[in-house]
Amino acid sequence: MRLGVLKIVRQTETPEIPDVVNNYNELFTGLGKLEGYQLEVPIDQAVKPVVQPTSYGRSWKLKSKNYSTRISLNP
Repeated sequence: MRLGVLKIVRQTETPEIPDVVNNYNELFTGLGKLEGYQLEVPIDQAVKPVVQPTSYGRSWKLKSKNYSTRISLNP
């Protein structure tokens, strides 16, 4: 069954950085913060905070003639 949701391409076009900056100049000026906006993050006080353990997994980098990939195994 084909839904047409995923399209596989072999080549992509990447615009040049100066073109992107010139076309969207208003996005690349200023200090990079929103003025007059306060973000509120809801926190459930009934939930006990926990610290996530650091993952000390194993990692291997595989190289092939046409590509390279990294395989990670985490406990």
